[in-house]
Amino acid sequence: PEAVAVGHELDAAVAAGLAALPPQQRAAVELKALGHTQQEIADILGVTPTHAGVLVHRGRQALARTLAPYLDSGTDPT
Repeated sequence: PEAVAVGHELDAAVAAGLAALPPQQRAAVELKALGHTQQEIADILGVTPTHAGVLVHRGRQALARTLAPYLDSGTDPT
């Protein structure tokens, strides 16, 4: 029961973290999670591939900071 509650809490934290991202960062992170390449993300969002990579990187960093209290990785999220 405790593991289920923690899982639900983590799910809620992920959803809140994604919702807090700027729209392009959120889209880039979600597209990457769906398996799209950096070039595909760039084409979909209408940005350069380099900018798509920056969006994914910054979005992941922000999510890592948001989720750090829930994860026991022991690594710095920055």
